[in-house]
Amino acid sequence: MSHTVQIDLLPIDHLEQLYPQVLAVLPEDRRRRIGQLARPGDRLRSAAGSLLIACACRGRTVSRGPYGKPFCNGICFNISHSGRAAVLARAEAGIGIDIEAPRALPDTLAERILSPEELVWYHAGNVEILLSEIRTGESGEALLPGVQADEADEVYSFDVQAGKPHGIYSSDVHGDVLPDRTQGEPAPAPAAHTDADEKARRLRFLWTRKEALSKCLGTGFHTPGFPEMLPALPGADGTVLFQGQTYSLESFEWEEHMISAALSGASVQLHLRVRRPEELLAELTAAGSA
Repeated sequence: MSHTVQIDLLPIDHLEQLYPQVLAVLPEDRRRRIGQLARPGDRLRSAAGSLLIACACRGRTVSRGPYGKPFCNGICFNISHSGRAAVLARAEAGIGIDIEAPRALPDTLAERILSPEELVWYHAGNVEILLSEIRTGESGEALLPGVQADEADEVYSFDVQAGKPHGIYSSDVHGDVLPDRTQGEPAPAPAAHTDADEKARRLRFLWTRKEALSKCLGTGFHTPGFPEMLPALPGADGTVLFQGQTYSLESFEWEEHMISAALSGASVQLHLRVRRPEELLAELTAAGSA
């Protein structure tokens, strides 16, 4: 059975002009928390995420789990924000999502969070063959409930099963699958790499996948051994296995931001919609007057 993950992405570029209106539709406690943030960018990102949550929950009470994951009755969702956007993922089961803006990341971080196999891939892997391929919707196709054909330039959809091939590959071994190691056997020495931007991109790929999986589990990185023990590289079928459970982990890029989503199960279809703040405000107004 295929599960659908619906992802709404809200760029913050034009949110500043509507910032007072956005705050006005948010609960008092959210407005207070946003106002306590020192940096303007943090306030905009938090407001964007809060607006996405308000539209997803539509008047339902939003609560938080023991590790801070927000939830509301009848809605499985997860939120993340970084750089120039906030994203919210919805599904019929537990879901995790993470977004990371492009930035420099030190090798010391990789050494702390990656397994030995992942460290090898970090130094020599090929991100391109593991990213889900985005395809634009066909004319007249409603990719999400309520989306009309004339909005196709704002809507994107991708089917991960029709995307690029999965597998753990190294660009330095010409597409061969990374060899298995027996438990306790030392990892091979990493290949040298001088392209700092591409290494940072690979680390964002691995980091967002670990973060998404931890959020799908509902724990974040609070569990001892996380994030190193969380698998980020997919098997031949595109899934990861953790504690006896199969998870789909899919990643894609939006304007150099790395986005990863995790969902329990082996067959997942992702739908992405880029939203505008005025649209979301109109939806909340219409829901309030209904």
